Amino acid sequence: MKLPIGSEKVVPVEVSFTGEMPEGYILTKVDTDVQNVTIVGKSEVLAGISKIELEPIDLSVVNIKSND
Repeated sequence: MKLPIGSEKVVPVEVSFTGEMPEGYILTKVDTDVQNVTIVGKSEVLAGISKIELEPIDLSVVNIKSND
């Protein structure tokens, strides 16, 4: 039995930030393991989706660890 799943669309995953880095630090690079995701649904719903936005990361509470 095959279930109708609708259309598929690949969209980018977007990372956003709030707050500021602790004093003396700057954000120089952001890497994610997942850059795109495949979503499934009715084509008219998918047409209105251009990206997936993650919950913002609060930079003011980032835990800084040394590599020393």
